[in-house]
Amino acid sequence: MGLLDVLSANPYVAAGTVAAVGVAAMALSRKKQSDHPEHISLTMPTKVYDEFVAAMPDEAIAGKVVAITGCTSGVGYFAALTAAQKGAKCVFLLNRPSERASMALASISSKGADGCEVVNIPCDLSDFGSVKKAAATVAAKAKALGGLNALACNAAVMMSPEVVTKDGFDVGVQTNHHAHVLLISLLMPALQMGSGRLCTTGSMSQYISMPPTG
Repeated sequence: MGLLDVLSANPYVAAGTVAAVGVAAMALSRKKQSDHPEHISLTMPTKVYDEFVAAMPDEAIAGKVVAITGCTSGVGYFAALTAAQKGAKCVFLLNRPSERASMALASISSKGADGCEVVNIPCDLSDFGSVKKAAATVAAKAKALGGLNALACNAAVMMSPEVVTKDGFDVGVQTNHHAHVLLISLLMPALQMGSGRLCTTGSMSQYISMPPTG
């Protein structure tokens, strides 16, 4: 039995299913180019995404409050899109301010189910100050909605130049790891209020960046 079979068969997956949707969506979509988001390149066909989304029970996401980092393309975009289409009460898109972030917001908002609120939250993971502001905004809004049901830590960078952030860390380490730890800690009360789930996205590139030494 594969991972997707386990997830789709498990009634306790609930809002956490959004992370599995993101994994399935990495291959993007086999839809025609005219149906694909304009700001995302169509790279390769998917073998599981459409079928998995169609098989998901609506109650897995319906009425949930979800926050996802890195939603301009790839895993984050399609996870957020699916949450919105499946009737989430609110989907927070935590992205660095950019034209792509605005386009993703417009695209997901236009395709979401009736009653789903899609909210863009400026969040630059290379700046702890920005992360703190984003967390405060999400926490306040989520509290008014009954708590945060799912937080998906998806955003990441790779092959970045050797740059030290103003917080004193390598930009890749801070963006991919430290900033998400900070975000999780600040949103934990909101997650506890909503009996929420925490999801993280990994990458096989961590195993190929350096050859094994043992």
